[in-house]
Amino acid sequence: RYHIYSSNGVPTNTQQFATQTTYHGFVNDNTEVFDIVIGPEIVSESGAVLNWYIYVTSEAQYIHTNCSYEYLGLNQNSFGPVEIDITPPLRTSIVNDESRGDLGIVAMEWGNLQELGETYQIWRHTGSPFTESSISSSNDDGWELVLDEIQAGLDTSATIIRNVPIQDDSEQDAYYAITVCDQFNNCNLEILEGMTGNSRLVREDAQAPTVQMELTDEEGVPYTSPSLVPGLYTVKIEVSEDLKTTPSIEVFSLAGYNETAVGALMTTTADNALNPDKGPEYSFDFRITASETASDLIIRMTLLDRADNVGVITNTSFKIDAKSPTIAVYAPSPSSEGSKYLYGNKINLMFAAEDDVQIAELQYRFTFNFGGLTGVTGTSPWANAEGITDVNNDGTSLVSDMEFSAGTFDAGQHAITVRALDTAGNQKTAQVVFVVDFCRNNLEGETICTFEEDLKPEPEPEIVTPSMSEPPYVLVWIAVIVNIVIFVVALMIVQVSLSGPKKKKKKGDEDEDDDWMSEFIGTTQDLDMDSITGTGSAAEEKKEDEPKSESSEPVEEEDDPFAVNLVQRKTRRKKKAEEEEDDDDDDDDDDLSWAGLDDDDDDDDDDDDDDDDDEEEEQKPRKRPVRKRPARKAAPSRKRPVRRKKSDD
Repeated sequence: RYHIYSSNGVPTNTQQFATQTTYHGFVNDNTEVFDIVIGPEIVSESGAVLNWYIYVTSEAQYIHTNCSYEYLGLNQNSFGPVEIDITPPLRTSIVNDESRGDLGIVAMEWGNLQELGETYQIWRHTGSPFTESSISSSNDDGWELVLDEIQAGLDTSATIIRNVPIQDDSEQDAYYAITVCDQFNNCNLEILEGMTGNSRLVREDAQAPTVQMELTDEEGVPYTSPSLVPGLYTVKIEVSEDLKTTPSIEVFSLAGYNETAVGALMTTTADNALNPDKGPEYSFDFRITASETASDLIIRMTLLDRADNVGVITNTSFKIDAKSPTIAVYAPSPSSEGSKYLYGNKINLMFAAEDDVQIAELQYRFTFNFGGLTGVTGTSPWANAEGITDVNNDGTSLVSDMEFSAGTFDAGQHAITVRALDTAGNQKTAQVVFVVDFCRNNLEGETICTFEEDLKPEPEPEIVTPSMSEPPYVLVWIAVIVNIVIFVVALMIVQVSLSGPKKKKKKGDEDEDDDWMSEFIGTTQDLDMDSITGTGSAAEEKKEDEPKSESSEPVEEEDDPFAVNLVQRKTRRKKKAEEEEDDDDDDDDDDLSWAGLDDDDDDDDDDDDDDDDDEEEEQKPRKRPVRKRPARKAAPSRKRPVRRKKSDD
């Protein structure tokens, strides 16, 4: 059998063989190959290549003296030096990485170790290999070998570039790592994270960028209508990934509208670099004028992401509709034409609308008691029209035909408003005022209509302005004249009663006035003893009067001669006919205020006395007045009161 030995550095000799060689094993006869296993125990302390010498000795199996014989002569049984490289190569570092989605590759560039005969490998990990540590190994789970046996050959450049193909629809983050093995198959499988390491996080991006687009109006409110009316609009986009350049935009229509000519750059509004859930945001403003022709609006945006994927996004969901629809109402008949609907009639509503793009809705609503002529005005909500006919079958011309009962309306003036809305939100309205009335015949055969009667104004009160000669004023004038006459007469009466002519007093009249006054009040200061005793001149006068009165009046009872105050009826004595007027004037001029009577009372008393005198004149002849001579005044004596008889009153 044969034994295999090795020594490191220099060849050995027979004397030092046992101490300078390392025994590796043996093989039996007829075996020509032996593998020396270089395990971990074999190291190069300096990292340099080991120079080994290999020795093969033979051993005789027959017994020689006490044991077998092994020939240790180093004659043609050694070989060397043999380079033994047990040190793995140094770890390389990645210089650059680039994802080229347009080419469907990931380009990796790393440093060339320029080691003789080395090879490189490219690994990929789509997970998170550095969760627990920043150092990993290609032997760990998750690492996938994508390129192997990358030979540097005679390439003496500083870096090596290789392209790793990716799937067409790939869009993911993946770690790429570079490992190296030398010609002796010593491999450095260690993978280090970081910019100085041999791994990089690469975005595999084979898809073009996408956007979320929003169109807003001048107030920043999202515009949801598919048609654009005249105004200012803003295109806002959020890109799905970071872009290499600012996107460009084109806004134009097939009818000639072109806001951007050959294209314009959008404005960056937010990069959202710190927000992994959002991409960068861009915007662009454009204006639609009222003169634009209806047509499809084309919004085209071109985007280039960092993987050089080109995205061309075209939006054609909007239309330019700068013109409002037209609308016409054919029924009901307006009240301005003198028509009205009576209870029991049908009110027909027919109207049509046209638009250059498309009519979206036809609506109507009623305004009850329009104008407030007969009640409180009320408006119903908008309602969708019924009985619609699409004339052109493309929504550009619609006709609505409906009927309503006149009995559902109060008698009065009402209005119906219709409107048409196109897909751009343009609207056009029209209104018709009509009258509903309730008419019936009364007992006189006249036709009475409720609404017409309500419109008639209330009769105004008739204002009569009589002239001065009209009956009311005549009565007033008569009353005024009568009152004036009464007033004048009263004044004349008062004047006459207060300022009548004075009677001229004659000799001896003063005594007569005193006697008359005394008799009027029923007493006197001077006692006429002749009259009391019936003697003297009184007796003579009595005798003279008797023959004159015998034939005309009966004899009266004689008074008590001893009565002091003879109660007699108070009558004024009448003078001769020629003196009657003077006596009345004297009586009017007498002042009787001392007896508690005023002038008016005197007038009344005079009138009463005159009436009594007239009565006496009719019953007996008038006596001739006799002048009494006043009796001698005597000392006043106390008179005995005598009770008057009722007949005396």
